[in-house]
Amino acid sequence: MSDDSDHIVATATVRGGEFQVSHPDRLQTMLGQLEEGAYHIDITPLKASRSQQQNKYYWRVLTVVSDYTGHSPQELHAFFRQKFLARPLVFANQSGDVIEQSQVAPSTSNLNVSEFYAYTELIRQWSAEQLGVDTPPPSK
Repeated sequence: MSDDSDHIVATATVRGGEFQVSHPDRLQTMLGQLEEGAYHIDITPLKASRSQQQNKYYWRVLTVVSDYTGHSPQELHAFFRQKFLARPLVFANQSGDVIEQSQVAPSTSNLNVSEFYAYTELIRQWSAEQLGVDTPPPSK
């Protein structure tokens, strides 16, 4: 199978010590399409991530700013991640002397619902204050 076609993601809950898969028929269908062989199963807690509605709204905001600046929404996505989400990455030698430092911006997909909302609001505020660009408010 190709690189992504052998990657299966499913949601499940544990209740009373039992593992209950959401949409077990769909999972069984996906498993039936795998080539025979050994696989790794990784079970991690589910965290609330941004919704499809939030994601669509975020890209709409970036498109409004893009229309004003001429930069693509993807370029603005990279710019705003670096501006608002970047954290320092520092390397020091055994003596404690800093030998290299940089900034690293995490993926926005790691933000939960409230963090993603706050991030989008920072973009809207910056765009209004620095560029004079009014972006649409989130719909309720």
